[in-house]
Amino acid sequence: MELALQCCKKTYIGQFLSVLFGSLFLALMSQVAIPLPYTTIVVSLQSLAVALLAMTMGPQLALFAVLAYIAQATAGLPVLAGGLANPLWIFTPRMGYLLGFALSAFFSGQLFLSKRPLVALIANELLILAVGTAALCLFLDPFTAFWVGFLPFLIPALLKISAAYCFYKGVDGWMDCKKSSAGT
Repeated sequence: MELALQCCKKTYIGQFLSVLFGSLFLALMSQVAIPLPYTTIVVSLQSLAVALLAMTMGPQLALFAVLAYIAQATAGLPVLAGGLANPLWIFTPRMGYLLGFALSAFFSGQLFLSKRPLVALIANELLILAVGTAALCLFLDPFTAFWVGFLPFLIPALLKISAAYCFYKGVDGWMDCKKSSAGT
């Protein structure tokens, strides 16, 4: 699949706008948050947004978009899950998930470039959950961190992987259709 935002990447202004709108897209998707009764970590659409950014922007621009989002959070803007504004997010149990977004944007973006979309989507979710759970161990014992920071998010992760894969297949089919119509 060609990168959907290829036309915007040719200039510095296009790259800047891609990163800006990517970070705003991530902030918008962060507003969809479902709290769980036994943990401070929420089910959100943030990891889906990271996957879509990596898929459409490539690894570098997706990473920059996530870093811009993290900078917005650090500036105290209400961009975190559920509209939370917390410039000290780095000291909270959610910090590992936010750092995982940046790692995942780059690494899953690399996997998308290698034409392995399903592997990229699975790696995206697992990397975010693994980094988030590892950081949660700073606040909880590892057993509890796994039970409240990893396990409850596997089914939502499968749903997000499915949604992102459907999006990928739709964009891929559309791009193939455009190629074939351009060739005639």
